[in-house]
Amino acid sequence: MDAQKIVNILSSNLERDHNIAGNKMSLNHIEEMASKGSLDAKCLYGLMIVVIGRDPNAHDKGFKSVKEASDKGHIYAHQVLSFYYQNAIGTPKNNDKHMHYLLRAAKMGSADARYNFALDSIELYGDENEAFKWMSQAAKLDHLEAFFETGLMTIQGYGCNKNMEKGLKIIEEAHQKGVLRATCALAEFFYLGSPVKKDVNKAADYFLQAANRGDTRSKVTLIQMNLQNEVKNLEGDEIISLLEGVTGEGNEHSRIANYNLALIYFKGLLVPKNNEVAMEYLQEASRSGLAMASELLAQAYIDGVIITRDLSIAKFFVDLAKDQGSTDFARLYGIIVSKS
Repeated sequence: MDAQKIVNILSSNLERDHNIAGNKMSLNHIEEMASKGSLDAKCLYGLMIVVIGRDPNAHDKGFKSVKEASDKGHIYAHQVLSFYYQNAIGTPKNNDKHMHYLLRAAKMGSADARYNFALDSIELYGDENEAFKWMSQAAKLDHLEAFFETGLMTIQGYGCNKNMEKGLKIIEEAHQKGVLRATCALAEFFYLGSPVKKDVNKAADYFLQAANRGDTRSKVTLIQMNLQNEVKNLEGDEIISLLEGVTGEGNEHSRIANYNLALIYFKGLLVPKNNEVAMEYLQEASRSGLAMASELLAQAYIDGVIITRDLSIAKFFVDLAKDQGSTDFARLYGIIVSKS
């Protein structure tokens, strides 16, 4: 459920119908309008309780408010009530009721409800046919994510006849319409060579488009392709800039970005060689849980070339690498023992 989208729609309806400014519409004001019978307000009140994180003790009241609007056929209330049942908010978790109310909204013409009903038909019941049916119905209402999903399902023959050519055409069209996941999918297809012929240049072009739209995985993959000389569609300063942009994201990709920056500064690949800066990036990658960064730090303290040899510190990083899932820790332990 796109909660913010529903909040915006209902707020706009209330502002129009009650001739009030949105910045004056407090939760208490919405509750007052709900008490006077406004179905939009009843639905919005129940949704806002969840969105703004009000005291959980108010969830029962929110559930009751949404249920009243749903009982009178309010399309958005069906979706919010579905969310309440799905997440056990103000009521026990009940997947069947979650799907029941989502289906009611889907049948009333909600593209988002159709899309989510399709996804949950797969996740909860593994029903391929029902999933494809409702995904297609959402796509017909110009739900672009649903349109993209029908392309994937058509390639896989998931709930429909398998047709790679048709599926690829749908995904390419979704890409042209601005669906980021479609751009990423095409990049992966051409990079892996499935279900299309491998073409690293086309892959790099799609990765670059996705990277320019903020997709972190695409940034990292594109950088690695350039560093490994698979393609050359980035200048050195562009690679550095992209990597530095990823380092602060605090995820798996940021670890790799820090590690790659360390290698770049160690080897002087795109910038002047700088071991001090390289060690800072490598230590950050190690702190964030990357085993190969901890291994490289251990090796550095063993070798004593770019930093003063210290076998006790080297052992610390080998122990850390082992805890992080290293498969090379035994070899490093052996080197430390032989040099002790």
